[in-house]
Amino acid sequence: MAAFSTTLKTSWLLCLGLVILALLAPKQADAHMAMLYPTPRGGYGTKQFDGRIHVFVDYKGFKFPCGGYPKGPTTNLKAGQVVPVRFWTPELKNTHSLPKHKMSEARHGGGMCEFSLSYDGGKSFHVIGSYTKTCPDAYYEWPVRIPDNVPSCTQPGKCLFSWSWTANLVPQYYH
Repeated sequence: MAAFSTTLKTSWLLCLGLVILALLAPKQADAHMAMLYPTPRGGYGTKQFDGRIHVFVDYKGFKFPCGGYPKGPTTNLKAGQVVPVRFWTPELKNTHSLPKHKMSEARHGGGMCEFSLSYDGGKSFHVIGSYTKTCPDAYYEWPVRIPDNVPSCTQPGKCLFSWSWTANLVPQYYH
C-alpha cells in the first residue's frame, strides 16, 4: 500500500482516465480505438455510449478523468488477477472474440500504453503495467497484472482502472 500512496505528478500522467482513450489522426474515425474490457465509463455496450469514447482529453469538452461520463459499469478486479485488456474499434463487429482479419488501425507507429490504478477518483494514479512500441492493437489481449499488495476498494466510484496512450508518430495528445 505504501508504494500505491506515491502520487504520480508528471504532466504526461495527468490525462490518465478510464475513458481517456483515442488515436488522433487525419484518418476516418473507424481507425480509432477505445478500451473494450474492462468496460470503461461511456464505453461500447453501455447506455452512455455515444461514439466519443475514443477522443483525446479536452476535445470539445471531453473531461478528465473518465470523459465526464457517469459512474458505472463496474468490473470487479482482485489483487493478483491478470486482466485481459481488450480494445474496441468501430470496425470490430464481434466484440466477443479477437479479429481474424485485417482492420484499418491508426496506430501512429505504435506508442506507449500505460495501465494504472486510482483510489481517489482520478486525482492520482499508480502505473501497474506498460507496453511500448506496438500498443494499442485490437488483435491482442494485453495482460495486465493487478499487484498482489493493492488494497481493496472501500469507496465505490473512486477506484479506477485506467488506460492511457501516447502516440509515437503524431502530436502528443493524451488519450
